Parts: sequence; C-alpha cells; structure tokens
Amino acid sequence: GSEKSIVFTHWLTKISNLVIIPFTPSAMDASSVHKVVDACEMEETPFFILKTRWNNNTVMSEILSESVSENYSVLRNIIPQSVHFVEAESAGLSVFEYNKRSKCNIALLDLAREILEEVGHEV
Repeated sequence: GSEKSIVFTHWLTKISNLVIIPFTPSAMDASSVHKVVDACEMEETPFFILKTRWNNNTVMSEILSESVSENYSVLRNIIPQSVHFVEAESAGLSVFEYNKRSKCNIALLDLAREILEEVGHEV
C-alpha cells in the first residue's frame, strides 16, 4: 500500500476499540491483512479476522485458513460466498430485505451475535 494508506490504517487502529479485519482467500488479500494486523499490534488494538467469501472446497482456502487460524484470533462465523449479495445490491436492497432465509443473511446475524458476545454484551 501507499504511504497514505499505511498512515491511515495506523490512525484508524489507534482510535479503535476493536478491529474486524475481513479476509477473502487470496494471496493479495493475505498481504493486506498482514499490514492491518501489524498496525493493530503496533497500536495494541485488539482485532479479529473475519473470513469472507470463503469456500472451503479450494486448496488455497484450506491453506490460508490453517495459517490464519494458527496465528490470529479468527471469528467462528464465516461469511460465505453468495450470489445473494450481488442480487440484493443490484435490486437496491440489503441482503436482509432481499432474502431473509439466505445462508448469507443467517451468517451475518450469527456474526453480529458473535461480535457482541466478544465485546461483552449479552445477546
């Protein structure tokens, strides 16, 4: 990343109580995640890795999942890859309005509950 993006990342982690770092299984995303993790660690800001658009049926996803889980705090809930996100956006709706029973909708609600539990709020 550019110098401006690095400075901005450090500033954001400094003012945050908790950082959720979305991680899509790709080598490029892994590099970016590592930079944000470094900023969080430097600022002593707690963080969690959130697996997004994850498909455990690929070798890359499997390898990255193992590596990330061994080295960082990873949220249990995973946001799956889903066409519902794209369809909802093109319809001008949130995924919650678009299809209340979709796997991605359920995953987002479960994720919200998990984050609330992690920060000490009763759900």
